[in-house]
Amino acid sequence: MTLTIYQIPNCPFCKKVRRKLDELKLEYETIDIDPISRPDIVMENSGTVPVLIDDGKIIPDSTRILEYLGKKYKHYEEE
Repeated sequence: MTLTIYQIPNCPFCKKVRRKLDELKLEYETIDIDPISRPDIVMENSGTVPVLIDDGKIIPDSTRILEYLGKKYKHYEEE
Protein backbone atom coordinates (compact mmCIF):
# COMPACT_ATOMS: atom_id res chain seq x y z
CA MET A 1 0.00 0.00 0.00
CA THR A 2 1.40 3.36 -1.02
CA LEU A 3 -0.27 6.56 0.13
CA THR A 4 1.04 9.92 -1.06
CA ILE A 5 -0.32 13.37 -0.27
CA TYR A 6 0.44 16.41 -2.39
CA GLN A 7 0.18 19.26 0.07
CA ILE A 8 1.06 22.71 1.25
CA PRO A 9 2.29 21.99 4.81
CA ASN A 10 0.40 24.76 6.65
CA CYS A 11 -2.86 24.26 4.77
CA PRO A 12 -5.63 23.40 7.27
CA PHE A 13 -7.26 20.99 4.80
CA CYS A 14 -3.98 19.12 4.40
CA LYS A 15 -3.51 19.02 8.18
CA LYS A 16 -6.99 17.51 8.53
CA VAL A 17 -6.11 14.69 6.12
CA ARG A 18 -2.74 14.02 7.79
CA ARG A 19 -4.48 13.87 11.17
CA LYS A 20 -6.92 11.23 9.84
CA LEU A 21 -4.08 9.20 8.34
CA ASP A 22 -2.27 9.34 11.68
CA GLU A 23 -5.45 8.27 13.52
CA LEU A 24 -5.74 5.29 11.20
CA LYS A 25 -2.03 4.57 11.74
CA LEU A 26 -1.44 4.49 8.00
CA GLU A 27 2.00 5.10 6.57
CA TYR A 28 2.15 7.84 3.96
CA GLU A 29 4.54 10.17 2.28
CA THR A 30 4.02 13.87 1.72
CA ILE A 31 5.09 15.91 -1.26
CA ASP A 32 5.23 19.60 -0.44
CA ILE A 33 4.34 21.75 -3.39
CA ASP A 34 4.86 25.38 -4.29
CA PRO A 35 1.51 27.18 -3.88
CA ILE A 36 2.22 29.25 -7.01
CA SER A 37 3.51 26.67 -9.50
CA ARG A 38 1.49 23.58 -8.69
CA PRO A 39 2.41 20.28 -10.35
CA ASP A 40 0.26 18.76 -13.09
CA ILE A 41 -1.18 16.09 -10.76
CA VAL A 42 -2.73 18.87 -8.67
CA MET A 43 -3.81 21.08 -11.57
CA GLU A 44 -5.49 18.17 -13.36
CA ASN A 45 -7.48 17.29 -10.22
CA SER A 46 -9.23 20.50 -9.18
CA GLY A 47 -6.09 22.60 -8.76
CA THR A 48 -6.35 22.54 -4.98
CA VAL A 49 -4.62 20.58 -2.25
CA PRO A 50 -4.60 18.09 -0.75
CA VAL A 51 -4.52 15.43 -3.43
CA LEU A 52 -4.19 11.84 -2.21
CA ILE A 53 -2.82 9.02 -4.32
CA ASP A 54 -3.55 5.51 -3.08
CA ASP A 55 -1.95 2.81 -5.25
CA GLY A 56 -2.58 4.86 -8.40
CA LYS A 57 -6.09 6.06 -7.46
CA ILE A 58 -6.19 9.88 -7.32
CA ILE A 59 -8.54 11.59 -4.87
CA PRO A 60 -8.64 15.41 -4.68
CA ASP A 61 -10.38 17.52 -2.01
CA SER A 62 -10.06 16.92 1.74
CA THR A 63 -13.74 16.03 2.21
CA ARG A 64 -13.61 13.39 -0.53
CA ILE A 65 -10.30 12.10 0.83
CA LEU A 66 -11.70 11.72 4.34
CA GLU A 67 -14.77 9.89 3.00
CA TYR A 68 -12.54 7.60 0.94
CA LEU A 69 -10.25 6.82 3.87
CA GLY A 70 -13.23 6.15 6.13
CA LYS A 71 -14.68 3.64 3.69
CA LYS A 72 -11.50 1.92 2.54
CA TYR A 73 -9.63 1.81 5.84
CA LYS A 74 -12.53 1.54 8.29
CA HIS A 75 -11.15 -1.76 9.60
CA TYR A 76 -8.10 0.14 10.90
CA GLU A 77 -10.35 2.20 13.19
CA GLU A 78 -11.93 -0.91 14.71
CA GLU A 79 -8.68 -2.53 15.84
